[in-house]
Amino acid sequence: MSLARQQALLIFFLLLTLILVGCAKKEDIIVVSKEFQRERVDDTAVPLGLGMSSPGAGNQYYVVGKLRNVGSEEVTKVMVSFKCVQGKETKLLTAEIDRIAAGATVGFRTRVYKSVRDVKLLEQEPPEITYE
Repeated sequence: MSLARQQALLIFFLLLTLILVGCAKKEDIIVVSKEFQRERVDDTAVPLGLGMSSPGAGNQYYVVGKLRNVGSEEVTKVMVSFKCVQGKETKLLTAEIDRIAAGATVGFRTRVYKSVRDVKLLEQEPPEITYE
């Protein structure tokens, strides 16, 4: 094997190693804790769809908890989504975190979903976690 070919292979494997080591894996971010919250809201506008809203009582639903980065690299633009059901409809409660340092644990709170109907968290569905 020629020297140029050996050098090319060495560079290829070094670049491949850097790419694989530098990439965070999906398993690097884990949900340490989560709690589904429901709060009674009086005298607020509750969305009905089609751009309309109804004044009156309702509930607001959200998830609070903590995420931990168990990887060796900082991750950015983390989004965690929890599936909920309202009747036969599936809803997503999502939270965004700007960055999580390696080994750090951070708190999150999903966006609030308001409804006059009951919403339940799908406990058997694991949350979906995405990041860059």
